[in-house]
Amino acid sequence: MTPRRIKLMILASWLWAMFCAVGPLIGWNTNVYKKGASQCGPALPKGIAAVSHSILISTCNYLIPLAVMTFCYTKIFLEIHKHMKRIRQTSNIDLENSVAQQKKVATTLFLVLACFLLCWTPYLLYSNAAVMVKDKSKLPPILNPLAYWCGYFNSACNPIIYAFRSPSFRKGYKEIMCGTPSAKLSAELRYWYETHNSRRKTLSTRTEPNAARPRALSDTWF
Repeated sequence: MTPRRIKLMILASWLWAMFCAVGPLIGWNTNVYKKGASQCGPALPKGIAAVSHSILISTCNYLIPLAVMTFCYTKIFLEIHKHMKRIRQTSNIDLENSVAQQKKVATTLFLVLACFLLCWTPYLLYSNAAVMVKDKSKLPPILNPLAYWCGYFNSACNPIIYAFRSPSFRKGYKEIMCGTPSAKLSAELRYWYETHNSRRKTLSTRTEPNAARPRALSDTWF
């Protein structure tokens, strides 16, 4: 992961968010005041244009991310399982620490995926109901803000999960919130990373002397 790639990913995220928000402003659905929900937003879909907008948002913001996350995390889980299986018979304490570290990574990824499902599934259900129900007045107004806030809560959950599970994130938060000097913090992170990375290289050499070091989570900071 390079700084340039990180910047491109951030830019792509903002551009997609702008695209989703601008749709109703250019005639692809309409923005209305939602009585009972105390907010303005896309109207309940009526007509082909509005329905297509709702389907696109649900597909690209929920189904595709869910599919990608499930595929990637499954691959990571399988790699962790294979790595632990190779060293299961070893009693070396360093190897045991490595297994514990990888289990922690797997747990973190599971929590992130579970949080995504719990937070965004209500929004998907509400969006589908808004498309399929012919009499829109039957939808309780309170469901709209609840569905949105569940999705917003996902953005608040991820930093909390990472803070509890990752030393590097805790140090990063410390720098942002408490004004820890960047140079000192960077030195601490570099020392932590080099120490753990060196140990993992040693462990990999012990377990597979004739094979390339498995990349699965070897450089993670979780």
